[in-house]
Amino acid sequence: MNALTRLANRLASMVIGVGLAMVGLVFTTLGITFLPVIGILIAIPVMTLSFHFINPKLEVEEAREESTLLCTWPREVRHSAT
Repeated sequence: MNALTRLANRLASMVIGVGLAMVGLVFTTLGITFLPVIGILIAIPVMTLSFHFINPKLEVEEAREESTLLCTWPREVRHSAT
């Protein structure tokens, strides 16, 4: 992949991660002030997801065409039922 595409993908994931982090902070604030249990239970997965988007460790490689081999059973196993 070219550098421009990598930069665009990284920027897009950073924007999503920051947005999710802000939503997580809102739920954390809600959990501390008004809804103690529900706010924290929602905030934890949202913050975890935001950290996943902010620090992407998955590298996308170019797709290559590969030939697939068909797995054929030996004749003894294939015709053993008869």
